[in-house]
Amino acid sequence: MQMSAISNLGFEQTVTDAARQSSQVSFASLLNRPGVAREAQMSDQQKSDIRQAAQQLVSSALILPMLQQVRESSLKSELFHGGFSEDAFGAQLDTELADRMVAKSNFPIVDAIYRKMTGQTDFVPKGKELNIHG
Repeated sequence: MQMSAISNLGFEQTVTDAARQSSQVSFASLLNRPGVAREAQMSDQQKSDIRQAAQQLVSSALILPMLQQVRESSLKSELFHGGFSEDAFGAQLDTELADRMVAKSNFPIVDAIYRKMTGQTDFVPKGKELNIHG
């Protein structure tokens, strides 16, 4: 009896409509909405926070999976195994290593994410271009 009362409320239709509306909004349109501050309007703290967020994204999406795959690789040897401590804290070590690798290295993808988030459209690449035709 309670099930029929719930189904009469149109709950399923409401959830479906909400999902459809959320899938129609693109990430780019959210970034380009008028309320989003651009780099010229941002404080140094906001710029730093955005760069750290870009670094965290690269760390967790690119570097961390590679470190986890190396840890689980078939070349793993019992000779260098750290025992229970490595099993218990290996994931935390991988996370810390990935964060430090991204912070200390110059990953171009971090700069690209930062430019996208801050709305920089006048970027001119520095350095030599790769000539694939010569």
